[in-house]
Amino acid sequence: MKKTRAHIFFRTAALFLLAGVLARAEEEPRAAGTPPPPKYKYPAYIPIEDIPRLPRVLLLGDSISIGYTIPARERLKGIANIHRPPENCADTSIGLRRLDTWLGAGKWDVIHFNFGLHDIKYLDKAGKYVPPAEGTQVTSPEQYEKNLRVLVRRLKSTGAALIFATTTPVPDGASGRIEADAIRYNEIAAGIMTQEGVAINDLFTFASENQVEIQLRQNVHFTERGYQLMADMVAGKIRNALAEREITAAPERITYIGPQGDDNAAGTEAAPRRSIQRALDNAKPGDVVRLLPGVYRERVVITKGGTYGAPVTLEGMDGAVMEGHDDIAPSWSEAVDIAPGVYRTTLATEPRAVIVDGKQLVLLDESRFPRAESNGEKITWSRLFQTGFDKGGWKYVQGAGLYLRKKKEFIIRFDGNRDPRGMNIVFAPDAAVVRIEGANRCVIRNLELRHAHHGVMITNSIGSVVEGCFINRTRDGITLSRGSDRCTLRFNRITQNPLGINNGFNRAGPDGQFTDPRWSQAWDIWVAHKRYGFYDSKGINLDRSIGGHRVHDNYIHDHWDAIASRGWDEWQSTAAERMAWIHYNRGSEIHHNRIERANDEGLELNDGGIDEQWHHNFVTHTRCGLRFKPIDKGPLYAYANIFKDNAEDGRFFGGLELNPGEVYLYHNTSNSRYAIVSNKIKGIGTPEFHVYNNLFWTEAWWGNTGESVPPNWTGDNNVYFRRGKSASWEKGIALAKKQGIDRNGKWMTGETSPFVDAEAGDFRIKKEHAARRAGMDLSKLTRRALPGIGGFGETSAPDAGALPFGASMPRIPRGRDSVAMEPAGFWPEAD
Repeated sequence: MKKTRAHIFFRTAALFLLAGVLARAEEEPRAAGTPPPPKYKYPAYIPIEDIPRLPRVLLLGDSISIGYTIPARERLKGIANIHRPPENCADTSIGLRRLDTWLGAGKWDVIHFNFGLHDIKYLDKAGKYVPPAEGTQVTSPEQYEKNLRVLVRRLKSTGAALIFATTTPVPDGASGRIEADAIRYNEIAAGIMTQEGVAINDLFTFASENQVEIQLRQNVHFTERGYQLMADMVAGKIRNALAEREITAAPERITYIGPQGDDNAAGTEAAPRRSIQRALDNAKPGDVVRLLPGVYRERVVITKGGTYGAPVTLEGMDGAVMEGHDDIAPSWSEAVDIAPGVYRTTLATEPRAVIVDGKQLVLLDESRFPRAESNGEKITWSRLFQTGFDKGGWKYVQGAGLYLRKKKEFIIRFDGNRDPRGMNIVFAPDAAVVRIEGANRCVIRNLELRHAHHGVMITNSIGSVVEGCFINRTRDGITLSRGSDRCTLRFNRITQNPLGINNGFNRAGPDGQFTDPRWSQAWDIWVAHKRYGFYDSKGINLDRSIGGHRVHDNYIHDHWDAIASRGWDEWQSTAAERMAWIHYNRGSEIHHNRIERANDEGLELNDGGIDEQWHHNFVTHTRCGLRFKPIDKGPLYAYANIFKDNAEDGRFFGGLELNPGEVYLYHNTSNSRYAIVSNKIKGIGTPEFHVYNNLFWTEAWWGNTGESVPPNWTGDNNVYFRRGKSASWEKGIALAKKQGIDRNGKWMTGETSPFVDAEAGDFRIKKEHAARRAGMDLSKLTRRALPGIGGFGETSAPDAGALPFGASMPRIPRGRDSVAMEPAGFWPEAD
C-alpha cells in the first residue's frame, strides 16, 4: 500500500509521542501506533487475530516491552502472530499470579519474556518511588530467584521456545532504582537461564553500549529510535528461535560431511558422507550441509540456493577447515643463472596465492616488467631477484615469487638464500574456496577457509550470508561481486598472515612522528605489491555489486586493504564515463568493524557512493585509515568512526578527472599527523565534500601530496587539538581561514590530549574539554537528513568526535547477543 504524506506524518507524530509519554508515565507507557479504541489504553494492548498457519508468539514484559511490541510486530509481519497481554506484566510476583491468564488455552511456539525492572524498584508505604535508603525493594534478590525459577518452569511446560530478555539499564538519576541492582538481578537471571537451557536476548548490554543515543536521561525508558532498535533485536531473536524449531523438527535435512566419510553413507553425524560439492548439488531450500571437525581439501561452487526463511547452509562444527590449494609437490632446483639463492620449479597453472610455512608470500606479476622508474632506469624481474627491494633488499620482504607464463615456471627467493626444499609451500589457483554463483539465500557459517586466492566469492546472489568464519592465508577474504544483492557479512575474522614486515604504523614520538623502525621496513612490501606485483588485495571487497549489503562486526587484521569498494569498470576513465557506473554498491552499510594493521588502507571508498554509510568502525595501525578515491555521485556518509595511530586517517584522493561527488564526513575521531590529506586532487577539487563536528588530535589541519588544489570542501565546527610542535599548525589555521573553512572551528594549543588515555587506546573525551558541546546542529543542514546524528549529546550543540562525553569506549566487534539482526535467510524479505 502506498503511504501518503499524511499517513507518514501521523505515524511519525505517534512515534514521537511515544517517547514523551514513556518519560511521563512509567507504569503504562504509550507504544507506537494509532490511538486505540476506548476499551484499550494503548495500541500494544489491542488483541490481534491470528493468521492461519503462522506460528504464535507471546511477548511478556513491563513498560519496556510495551514500547517495542508494535515495531516488533511490524518486523515479523507475515512471519509470526505476535501477541501480548493487555497490561504491564510488572514484577515476578504479579507474573506468578497472572501467568496462567496470559498463557490462555492456545499453543505458543515462542515466548519472549522479561521480569526485573519492577522487581528492583524501591517504594515507600504509599507506593511511591523513593531512594533505596528510604524505601523497601519490591522483590529481594533471593525471592526474585525463587519466583523466576517457578515462572521459567511453568513457561517450559508449554513446549514453546523460550527467550529471556535481560533487564535494561538504570541511568543515573532515575528514581526508585539503582544500576547495580539491574546488573545483580541480570546475573541471577542468567544463571537460571543457563541451567534451564533458555536463550537470552541481552538487551542490557545492547542498551548500555548505546545508552547515550537511545535512552532518555534520568529515566529507564527509551527514545523512539531506542524502541525501534530493540524491536530489531527482539524480532531477530524470535526469527532465530523459529528457524531452530524448524531444523529441530526436520533433522533429516542436515547432511553431515566427514574427512573420512563415504558418499554412500546415510549422511548422519555417525555415518557422514565425504563430498561437500555433491551434498550442495543435492541441497534443497532449508537444507544444511554440516562439516565435522577436520581438514577438507575441496573448493566448492554453490549453484542451488534457498528461499526466504529456508536458506541453503554450509556450516562447520568447531575445527572444520576447508583448504583451496592444489595438490602439488614442487620439484625445486637452483636457478644460479638468475642469482644465488633463486630456485625454480615447473607449474602447469599460475598460482595466485602461495603459502610458505603458514605465511602468505609476495607474488610478482610478470606483465609489470620491465618497469620504468622515475629516474629513467628500467627494472627487470631478473634484476629484482638479484638485488631485492627498495630499502632492505630481501631483509624486510623476506621472500617473493614470480610465475613465468610461457615457461610455466615458478621462481622464488628468500632472505638469507634459504632453500625452499625444507619448507612447506602450497600453491592456490585463481579460485575461491567457496563460490556462490547464481544461487540466492546461501549461508556460509563457522568455517575456517584458507590457502586460496579468495576465501568466499559471491556472484549473482540475493540475500546470502557469511558469518562466523575465520578466513586466513587468502589473498582476498570475501568478495561481493557482480550481481550480489543485499548480502550480509558479519562476525568474521579475516587475515592474510603475510610473510615479511607488513606494518609499522606506530606513532610513539612526542611530535607524533613514526619511531617504530618497521615503518620504513613495511615500505618494501608496499613497493613489491604496488610496483611489481598484483596491486591491491582486500579483506572484504565490494566489487561492482548491486549493493544494499550489510557488512558489520568483522575483525580484519594483518592485511592489505581491509574493506574496499570498487565501482568502476576501467580505472583510467573520464568523469563522464564513470557516471555510467554510479549504481554499483549503492545503499551498502559498513559498520562496527575492527581493523588492525593494514599495509595500505583500512577503509577504501571508490564508487558512486549512493546512499552508502560507513560508520562506527575502529581502525588502527594502517597506512591510511579512510581513503576516499573518486566518489562520483553520493550522498555517502562516513560518521562515528575512530581512527587511532594510522599514518593518515582521512585522505581525499583524485588521480583522475573528478565528479562533484557528495560526501559527508562527521563526528569522527582521529589522531594522525594531518587532519585531512589531499592527494592528487586536481581540477574541480572536492566542492561537495562536507566535514563537520569531527575531533582531531593532530599536527596540522591539511597535508598536500601530489600537487593538489587548495581545499575547497565545506566544513565547520570541527575541533583540532595540537599535537607536537610542527610549524604546519599555524600554516594550516591560516589556510583554513583563507578558504573560508571552519569559521566556527576550535584550534586548541597548549592543551593536553582531549582523550582520557589516548596512548592506551581510550578515546573517551574528558569532561571539560573543548570538544564538549562544540558541534553544530546537523539536523539544520537542509540539504540532507544525516543518519546517526542523534547519539552525540544535545542535538543543538553536540559533542565533537565519535564519542560524546559519558559514552564508554565501544566494544568492536560487538558481541553477537547485543546486536539486533535477522537470522540468516530472513533478510531481505523479498527477492
